Amino acid sequence: SDAYGGGGGGGAGGSAQTQVMARDPALALDAVGRALDALVDAVSETTAPIPNFDEIKAPRIRADARAAFASAVTEAYTLVYMALLDPNNGYGRNAIDAMKHGPNALSTVLGGLY
Repeated sequence: SDAYGGGGGGGAGGSAQTQVMARDPALALDAVGRALDALVDAVSETTAPIPNFDEIKAPRIRADARAAFASAVTEAYTLVYMALLDPNNGYGRNAIDAMKHGPNALSTVLGGLY
């Protein structure tokens, strides 16, 4: 099974057909790589937390919400990043070259904002 919904059982006596991420035009390596880089670049260009959670008045709860947001965004970024590097998804050995930033870059930037 692969990270793109492969594996699992088939229908009545049939086998499951696996899909490879790289074959989906919407998930072309250059497009996904640019999207990941654009996220890091956009977050890097701001000096204020995104979102700032200012509507939460209690400082500790606001800080916790910001930390949870940063963690969730970094986790999602890492999941996509690792899917691009997973050979089962069909992007090849040079997939890492399509991305300027790894997950640590996003984590560092978000950590500095929160």
